[in-house]
Amino acid sequence: MESLTDLFLYDNSLTEFASFIFGCKKLVHLDLSYNSITGPIPIELKKLTKLQELILSKNKFTGSIPHDIGLISGLKTLDLAGNDILGGHIPASLGQLRALEHLYLMSCGLNSSSPSQLGLFANLKYLYLSLNNLAGSLPPSLAALSRISDFFISSNSITDAIPGCIFTNWTNLRNLALARNSFIGPIPREIGLLKNLRWLLISFNKFSRHIPMEIWNLTNLEFLEFASNELNGTLPSSIRNLSKLVYLNLYGNHLTGSLPPELCNLEAIEY
Repeated sequence: MESLTDLFLYDNSLTEFASFIFGCKKLVHLDLSYNSITGPIPIELKKLTKLQELILSKNKFTGSIPHDIGLISGLKTLDLAGNDILGGHIPASLGQLRALEHLYLMSCGLNSSSPSQLGLFANLKYLYLSLNNLAGSLPPSLAALSRISDFFISSNSITDAIPGCIFTNWTNLRNLALARNSFIGPIPREIGLLKNLRWLLISFNKFSRHIPMEIWNLTNLEFLEFASNELNGTLPSSIRNLSKLVYLNLYGNHLTGSLPPELCNLEAIEY
């Protein structure tokens, strides 16, 4: 087993972490997802120094995310999603994983703030933190995620205004989900810089003031959801620029005026 590089045991009925795994020093891919493994995530995982992909989602791990995972320096994918009784915080030590491209921590019972070290993931493309109890504000250090493609942090307890500087380097971003938090203040006009954006989901917050005009120039948008905020103003004729829009949801705001006739020209829209 010492020469084993790939181990896929997902979708079984395993209840414990097999100790032989820690002796597989050449292991590159480890997938134990969709089992019923209980107890803490083993700190012995740090022995697997060749590991690039660690997938432990949809189990029954308890405790917290071990700091020692930050020692697996070549890790590109870390998926712990769906361990909803895990709890604790996001260890600052994860910021040492400079090769990380995929980080999936949805529904992990996390109950701290987002550490500034998240901005150290220079190669990160996918960051999923939805369905936790994260609080506080978004750290401005997130601006350093210049390769980010998907940023999902919906259904948390994050507050305060969003620093617009976060978005200035996110030119590769395709999907942005901020819904069901407690964000306040205006929608950052810097979101208008995200020319590759497909999904913009910010419903159920406390965003106020006008929708920035820059939003209506995001010509690749397909899903736009601003429902249940405190937005005011009118819909401009420049909404015609969103020719790829399939879904538009603006209910529960304070918008005024009449609907622009250009809305009827959005041929792709379904809802």
